[in-house]
Amino acid sequence: MKKIFAFAAVAAAMSLTACSGSTGKGTAEEDSLAVENVVEEESAEPAVTVSAVAEKVQAGDATAAQDAVEALQEELKEVVESGDAEKAAALASQVKAFVEENAEKLGEMNISTLTLNDLINAAKALPSTAAETAGAAADAVKADAEAAKDAAVEAAQEKANAAAEDAKAKANAAAEDAKAKANATVEDAAKKANDAINQAAGKLKL
Repeated sequence: MKKIFAFAAVAAAMSLTACSGSTGKGTAEEDSLAVENVVEEESAEPAVTVSAVAEKVQAGDATAAQDAVEALQEELKEVVESGDAEKAAALASQVKAFVEENAEKLGEMNISTLTLNDLINAAKALPSTAAETAGAAADAVKADAEAAKDAAVEAAQEKANAAAEDAKAKANAAAEDAKAKANATVEDAAKKANDAINQAAGKLKL
């Protein structure tokens, strides 16, 4: 009975060891695959390279060259839109050299490079450093503050002008009113004087 129990314990231990070894192997393989995937992603080549496009252009196949140039345009566009100034500048430099070196061949095949040139200029326009980006943002904030200040000054000036015009209008109205009252007083005094003279003349006739 003891021998049977001992044999069962050994068998169970061997089974656990085998499972553990299998699990460890599986985990190791998964880790290895994960590392390989990361390495492949990090070292992945662009969808199209400038040298590959140049080869198709030099081969003289207009259709293949046109497709290659369009693919290159899309590649540069994606890099520019990503905002990675360093990567965009590097690719734009290669594309510019390609366009200049193959201008005659591209012209013979009626392949336009206007879009490529626009993308090259767009790549140049990207901020080259974080400091430059921050500086541009600071300049924008400063410009907004200056604009707000100018708007406030203009609004205050308009308000002051309106107040001055209102005060002037009120002063003119008061002057006109005073003049009218003065004229009325003079006319009333003249009338009273005339009445008094007439009364005196009437008495003298009597």
